[in-house]
Amino acid sequence: MEIDTLEAIQAGGTTQWIRIRGADASNPVLLLIQQGPGLPMINEARRFGHLLGLEQAFTVVYWDQRGCGRSLRGRQDRAGISVERMAADTVLLLEFLRDRFGAKTYVAGFSFGGTVGAVAAARRPDLVATLVAVGMDIDGAAAGTAAYDFALAAARQRGSRRATRQLQAIGPPPHLTSRQFAARQPGALTGLFGRGCLPDRPRYQRDTGRAAARARGHGPGPHPAPPGGARRHGAGPP
Repeated sequence: MEIDTLEAIQAGGTTQWIRIRGADASNPVLLLIQQGPGLPMINEARRFGHLLGLEQAFTVVYWDQRGCGRSLRGRQDRAGISVERMAADTVLLLEFLRDRFGAKTYVAGFSFGGTVGAVAAARRPDLVATLVAVGMDIDGAAAGTAAYDFALAAARQRGSRRATRQLQAIGPPPHLTSRQFAARQPGALTGLFGRGCLPDRPRYQRDTGRAAARARGHGPGPHPAPPGGARRHGAGPP
């Protein structure tokens, strides 16, 4: 890599961290905005580079937003997390990247990250070359209700009493407590929707990883592990 740096920036009264990686400094800049809030990106840099090879065509910016990963250092870093605040942080980061590299930034946001990226781009289109939103949240309440209804209907259709009980215990949205996001016996829900689909790995990562494994002539095992055993949740950079 010609560029591989770990840097701190100031945004909205907090210190936030980015990792910049690229094979050629003249390539356009691509900012990845992870789904969340609360999911770090910096520790995914090597895995994303291995699976997607984005650093060959772009100078890729991995960002741990406020409240997660390296950007979580104190109680104050969790304060004020909202769409408004995260979009403002994104604008500040885009300004930093424009000043650093002298050009507009390409932005790819995943799930809620797509929403944040879209809000930031609408506010400051002069900073964004292209926005790619993957699985962007349009109506969170409707999506949550549809997902719950689908899961409960699938459990009943397949005759899984255990999964049905778990889902009924969680209850329909809105889910406002951490307990509602966790099943006491996750084995039933895992079995219902397919073992080996790790819930903390987005589908596009799983599918890309499996395709890469097939291309190398090695079929994925039942529980594919991320390349290099990538660490999560605030550990130091890989």
